[in-house]
Amino acid sequence: MTELVKQNVFATISQDRIELAFKLLNEGKVGRKRAWKITGLNGQEFLKEWTRRKAEEIIPDELAEKTLEIALNLNSADFLRNLDN
Repeated sequence: MTELVKQNVFATISQDRIELAFKLLNEGKVGRKRAWKITGLNGQEFLKEWTRRKAEEIIPDELAEKTLEIALNLNSADFLRNLDN
């Protein structure tokens, strides 16, 4: 009987972790990798849940702008030279 109760508690906690992870992801408070870690699921299970929920990763505008700025300022010659090394 005790084992059954323990399994039920762990199943409830697991589902709560999944709900929390996707809530934080949808609010843009965590990224995909952190959400995955919060869920405790393996990679394949997480991707199935991601697809089932039609989840999207929200990237803050500041981060997107900074990433674009860095990409636009890359010197392609330096980049290609570093690939050869």
